[in-house]
Amino acid sequence: EGYDVGLNIVKGVPYSEALSYYKGADLAVGKLLMGFYANSQLESMFLGTPTVCYIRKGFEKYLEGLEIINANPDNLYEILIDLLADKQRLAELGKRQQQQITKLHDNQLLAERLIKKYGLKT
Repeated sequence: EGYDVGLNIVKGVPYSEALSYYKGADLAVGKLLMGFYANSQLESMFLGTPTVCYIRKGFEKYLEGLEIINANPDNLYEILIDLLADKQRLAELGKRQQQQITKLHDNQLLAERLIKKYGLKT
């Protein structure tokens, strides 16, 4: 399609090296079958790297505004072509995901949600 694309499979490397891959990538793709994001997608988003993964139907409600790029093996090609066509949009998405994932996983907010959910008194 004319895009200069490289692929790095980050597996079996030290944690610090994995983080450098995530931070240096234009786009991160992972967990296309599991149905939710895992540590590497979480870390990619925290680092501001736009991240693609598969979110199973019904799990979106747990994302509270996270603008995840939802893909699976059947539609990944089309989604990647669409994302690569607009580098500015991709960069902006990475910034928004970083802000959203930071808020979603904020320890204070998580504690407050659990206290409220379980009716605990502080």
